[in-house]
Amino acid sequence: MSNQKKNEKQKKNEKEKKNEKKKNNEKQKKRWKKLLKNWELTDEKFCKQLNKQVWVGLPNEMRKEVWMRLLEIEQIKVKGIYQQYLEGNSEDERYIRLDLPRLGNLAQFIQNEDVECLFRTLKAYTIHNSKMGYVAGLSHIAAFLYSILQDEEDTFWGLCTLIDKYDLYSHFAAGSPGLKRDIYLFTTLLEKYLPKISKNFKDQGVCAEMYLPRWVITVFTLGMNNFPLLRRMWDVFLVEGIRSLIGFSLSILKYEEEQLLQEFESVIPFLMSDHSHFEFEKIWKVMLVIKIDEKEFNKLLIKHEKETLSEKNKKENNNNNL
Repeated sequence: MSNQKKNEKQKKNEKEKKNEKKKNNEKQKKRWKKLLKNWELTDEKFCKQLNKQVWVGLPNEMRKEVWMRLLEIEQIKVKGIYQQYLEGNSEDERYIRLDLPRLGNLAQFIQNEDVECLFRTLKAYTIHNSKMGYVAGLSHIAAFLYSILQDEEDTFWGLCTLIDKYDLYSHFAAGSPGLKRDIYLFTTLLEKYLPKISKNFKDQGVCAEMYLPRWVITVFTLGMNNFPLLRRMWDVFLVEGIRSLIGFSLSILKYEEEQLLQEFESVIPFLMSDHSHFEFEKIWKVMLVIKIDEKEFNKLLIKHEKETLSEKNKKENNNNNL
């Protein structure tokens, strides 16, 4: 076959793929419009359809509207409160100023004028939730959320929902109970889904505390330089919650399995990389395979809660006996 014919065939294939992608995108838009029209998060059938569709894909042009619904921003928004917070003073203002220049790869989505918007959003949140205040990593979450919502007050209310409804507060609370829970869930499921990696990590002295926190605490906004993938991961996270974060963490290890079966010195760089080398289609297929069953996940959650409570009671009894 001549080079001319090869080029013609290649162009034809590319055109067909482009047309197919356009058709699929239109189909997805129709399905999402239907979901938005019949939006009801308390309906079990609707939630199943939502869960199924979010894994198929969410068109970029509809992401803001869907995220606004999932985060229930219009429902929780109280007129005047955000402005009231902005007029107040936060003890954390200096820390926020120091942290904002450290956004790393996320900075590409934040224009100069957006930095002040982010500052105000984070300042307002630290006043709203003075018990938690400002913590490292919060700027990454807020910046990524702002890159989609493009409105500082909506980002503030979205942050409120994320911290409360999605239980991100437990990652930052004293003693980091949420992080301990996630490490327990992850290591338990790692042994089940990826036994070879689990064994090698134990042999090499690689523990989840070395790499999992930077993934789950910031919902992958720290250490993920593959933004098309990150957006899709957040789509699923806003529907499934913490369960998806554990599943994504396992998927990353599965994707890197060949490298992660090596010795400690070779393993750590892969775990701490920015994952920019991931091929979207390939990693998403892995994520579709490692979808943790909801019932299985809830059983593990209950088991962890019982063990945590038992340990707490044991400590209290020991203290009382002193």
